Formats: sequence, structure tokens, C-alpha cells
Amino acid sequence: MPKKKITPLWQGNKYWADAVVGILPYNVTAKYKKENTIAKIGCLVTCYCMLLQYLTGIEWYPDQLNYLLKRHGGFDKNLVVHSSISYLFNEFIFGGLYLCKDVPAPVSDITLMLPTIIKIDYDPHTTQIEGHWVLAMEKGKDRDDYLIADPLSGQIEWLLGKYGKKGWNLERIILAAVNRKNITTN
Repeated sequence: MPKKKITPLWQGNKYWADAVVGILPYNVTAKYKKENTIAKIGCLVTCYCMLLQYLTGIEWYPDQLNYLLKRHGGFDKNLVVHSSISYLFNEFIFGGLYLCKDVPAPVSDITLMLPTIIKIDYDPHTTQIEGHWVLAMEKGKDRDDYLIADPLSGQIEWLLGKYGKKGWNLERIILAAVNRKNITTN
């Protein structure tokens, strides 16, 4: 585990599960609201809460961060604008995204930034890409795997153990990673 404890959060928690993610379009339907809740698509917001708790020592919850991002231009519809986190939190400096859909993920670079938010292929058993964000906390010492806090289950699990497919490695399952610049604190 990292030096500081990471408390896994579950995006389906009853206290925030039904909050609508992002900015609602004009004339939104009830179906849209139901399909765009934290419980359904709030994995990234939930991961940012876990990472911010780790970086700041302050408890953040998905409904709070969702509200804060809405008030400060942190969404493009229901998609988080990653750089907005830097604007709101000095402890987080956004350094861009590693996009790994068509190239192997830079596992050594990601490992240096742990904990970090990564997007994985949610269901590697299909040919489609179903993206899901998780918080990678540490790399396994004896295996090619990351220990993750998974907002879908609210548990700490091994990435490949849960989402892997025989013959897959980290380079194959990771679709994107949030590159954050480390800052030194006293």
C-alpha cells in the first residue's frame, strides 16, 4: 500500500448514487438523468475523490466533488475536464493524459506516479472497449499487476485479477492514465 492510506469509495453509495454527473443539457429527459448518475458513470469523479483524499488528507465524496466541478466549469456535459482539478486543488497538478488505446501503456512511467487514475477496458472479454476508471495504488512486487481501488465495487483488488483476460498484461488493459506532476511538500 502507499505510505498514506487510501480509503476505497463505492460510486453506488446511497448518499451520492443518484446525483447526476456533470452539466445537464437543455430539455433533459428522465431517462438521461437516470443513465448519467454517479452510480452509473461516476467512476472518474469517485477516483478523483480517493486521489484527493490521499493528496490532501481531507475527505472528499463524489457528490461534493461533482457539485464543486459543476460550479467551476469542471465538466464538458458529463465528462470531467481533468485540468479543472488542478485549478481547484493546489495539491494536484495535471500533466496531461497518456492515451494508450492503440499503443502499449507506459507502465514504468505510470508506476512512478502511483497512486494514479487509470482507465481500463471494463470488459476485456469482448472486442469492444468499455472504459472504466480505477485508482492504481501500487504495483505488485512479484507480478505484473496493480493493486487498485475500484469505485465500481468499492473494494481494493488486483487489476488483472478482476478485469484481465488470459495472456493480457498491464500494457494491454490500460486505455489511458492521468499524468500528474508530483509536487514536494514540507
